[in-house]
Amino acid sequence: MKKQALRAVTMLVSIIVFAFATAVATTAQSGGNTLRADIPFDFVVGNKTLSAGQYRLKQISADGSGLSVRNSNGGHNAIRLTNPVTAKAPTKKSMLTFRRYGNTYFLAQIWVSGSAEGREMIKSTAERDLAKGEAEAGLAQNAKPQILTIVANVE
Repeated sequence: MKKQALRAVTMLVSIIVFAFATAVATTAQSGGNTLRADIPFDFVVGNKTLSAGQYRLKQISADGSGLSVRNSNGGHNAIRLTNPVTAKAPTKKSMLTFRRYGNTYFLAQIWVSGSAEGREMIKSTAERDLAKGEAEAGLAQNAKPQILTIVANVE
C-alpha cells in the first residue's frame, strides 16, 4: 500500500516538474524579440515622456500584450499594454511607428521583420486629448497625426 502511494506521489511530482519545465521553455521562446532603435526625438509612451536616445523594446508578457521600453543607458523606461495588429503581408524590416501631433511624438506600433503581426500601443489619455484639442482648434483636419517610421534592429 505504501509502495503504491509512493509511486503515485513520485509520478505526480514528475508530471508537475515536466509541465513546469515545458511552460518555462515555451514562455522563454514566446517572449519575442528584443528590438533596438535610435530614436532622434523625445517621445511619449503611455503617460511618460522619454528623451531621445537608443532604446530596447521587449515583450514582457507571454501573450505579448505587455511591452517594456528601456533606454540603453538605463536612464529612462516605460511599460505599456499593447493590442495585436495585422498587416496584409509580413514586414520586410523591423520598425517603430510614431504618431506626431505638433511637436509631440507618441509611440504607436512595433513591427518585427518577417511577421505580419505587430503590436499597437493603447492610446493614452494625453494622446486622445491632444488629438481632440487639435481638431477643436482647427489645427488639423480630422485631427490626423503625421506618421513617422524608424527602422529597428532585432537583437
